[in-house]
Amino acid sequence: MKTILDIIKANTEINRLNAEAEERGIQIDELKQAIEQIKSAHSVEVEKLKADHKTVLEAANGKIALLEEANQLLEEQRTSASEQAADIVAKQGVELPVEQAPEPEAKEDKDLDELWAEYNAMSDQKERRAFYIENIKPQL
Repeated sequence: MKTILDIIKANTEINRLNAEAEERGIQIDELKQAIEQIKSAHSVEVEKLKADHKTVLEAANGKIALLEEANQLLEEQRTSASEQAADIVAKQGVELPVEQAPEPEAKEDKDLDELWAEYNAMSDQKERRAFYIENIKPQL
């Protein structure tokens, strides 16, 4: 009798485990479907992002090309402007290139009293100010 009870208990346990395994199998199938849906949505999103990035990259490359072309035109204009400036200077009879400033003439050393006397002899205010800044102020 004990054996029959053990067999019935074992059968009951087997049936319970089979039902549980079936439930787990159903859950596994549902999770597999969810994973496939997520993979599909992910693939669609990745393709959309790739297309968006490609569009943005093409637009950026187009802007870069335009900027490089504009830069090239500006370089050509700058060269042209430099050549025009050199032609104008040459027509005026200047012997030194524009980039080279002529060396300042050597000033004769005057003492401060002589500089003040020369300053006071000037009548034009702009001229006086320039003279003061150039000659008197450095000696103070």
